Amino acid sequence: MKKISLILFTLAALATSCRQNVNPSSYGESISIAVAPAVTKAAISDGGSGGASFSWSAGDEIGVVAGGQLLRFSFKSRKSDGTASFEGTLPQGALLENGAPVAYPYNPADFAGGAFKLVFPSEYESAGASDFSHRWSGTLSAQTDGSFRSVLEHSGAILRISYTGVPADVDAVRLTADKNICDSGRSITIRTSWHSDAMDFYFPVPEGEYGKFEVALLKGGSTIEGSAKTLDNTAMRLSRGSIYRTPAINMAAPSQGGGVLVACFSFTGNTWTVAQTLSELSGAELYRITPSVAYGDENNSYYDSSTRAYQEQYGPATARPEIQATLGGNGYDTLLLGFPIWYGKAPRVVFTFLDTYDFSGKTVVPFITSGSTGISSAASELRSAYPGINWKTGERLNGRSSAALEEWLGSLGINKQTTSDMTVTVNGKSFGATLADNSTARAFAELLPMTLDMEELNGNEKYCYLSGSLPSAPANPGRIEEGDIMLYGNSCVVIFYESFNTSYSYTRIGKITDPSGLKAALGSGNPSVSFGR
Repeated sequence: MKKISLILFTLAALATSCRQNVNPSSYGESISIAVAPAVTKAAISDGGSGGASFSWSAGDEIGVVAGGQLLRFSFKSRKSDGTASFEGTLPQGALLENGAPVAYPYNPADFAGGAFKLVFPSEYESAGASDFSHRWSGTLSAQTDGSFRSVLEHSGAILRISYTGVPADVDAVRLTADKNICDSGRSITIRTSWHSDAMDFYFPVPEGEYGKFEVALLKGGSTIEGSAKTLDNTAMRLSRGSIYRTPAINMAAPSQGGGVLVACFSFTGNTWTVAQTLSELSGAELYRITPSVAYGDENNSYYDSSTRAYQEQYGPATARPEIQATLGGNGYDTLLLGFPIWYGKAPRVVFTFLDTYDFSGKTVVPFITSGSTGISSAASELRSAYPGINWKTGERLNGRSSAALEEWLGSLGINKQTTSDMTVTVNGKSFGATLADNSTARAFAELLPMTLDMEELNGNEKYCYLSGSLPSAPANPGRIEEGDIMLYGNSCVVIFYESFNTSYSYTRIGKITDPSGLKAALGSGNPSVSFGR
């Protein structure tokens, strides 16, 4: 599929007035500034985990410094090519000058004390799904024709907070950081006039390093019970122009029987191969624990004390290498946690994962791959570090056949999960399918029956974007199998009719149980595909 990877785009602003003093006769008359996005509706990607979009709309305002003050220009109209006209009034004697600051949205606090300094508002409005708030800034540049041009760029990072099972009476969400993030302190509030069971909120925050965030849903200014969550030990370094996704907060009651997650850290690929088989045999969600900075091949040198792996394992027990925190809302009751044995212990990134996602009260079964070392020492250290988890005895699983792994799963009471049956019909031919046991599959099932006009891509898949979004918990499966039904981002449904290795991340919706004839039925064009229960 074509992946959107754009994380920063520019806007061009053109002033229609010339660079000269305003005559007394025209004092108080309005002028217009035309602002043209590079595309009509530009998308910001968060690494395949869904995105948010931006386009000018009524109520938008930009700020332009002129005459020693920050002037407000209000949205007037938008043309079919995406150009937006903003209108404001210049005070007497004011000039539009080369190098003058421009900011979006207009915020009077940007010009405190007679000097321009971009600050972040403490409140935003969200009128629909994937609404995306920004802080943009730039400067006016004089053109040879006497007009001005400005390039506005992202001036901060975006923190994406996700909730599932959102109460219908929520009217706002509040984010509080461990340092100032707006013009009035440490808290930003987004007021919402829409509702969905799964909601994403995008908070513009200054770039920098953060160690703790607190978030809560609000009703009439009061915190909704069960919605407050502290995200600490994050050690997140947020860079401008990028979206950072935090663990989703599940407000809904756990599904009957709960769900199973297979999560693993793998260095050489051996543990990942076992994890993939366990996921396939159980129908459980699969997630790869990915360090933000990958371990290089030099870490294969087991006795080299200068390597990163050696220093982490023999360093302070509090070492927590940063990971890519991309796991969505869970509702999982059981976690199968896989990792290789490093120097007799679990790699420290496994501890980072357990710090990042709260599995207190949940059942966790560790499994390992190693050349000879057993699991007992690693399991004891994990039990000691996380006493609130319901730990089960784990095992060393490398070298076991699929039949042996299936038997091991059965000993844990984990059998093939089939949330419900589904029929996929294309060109008169029907295929049976099973749904994964996750919030994405359950939300998809609620839309059925449904017919999608799907498009061909890459000679191995058909895809279609839904009109709305679904809960998502993307992970890289490593390999796509014929018959896989996946969600790319949070709204793109994909049916794969070829098997191949992949580096992209998806959330599993389900799988066609017998894909024989699927490729022929889908054909080379853009078919209509019906999904039914």
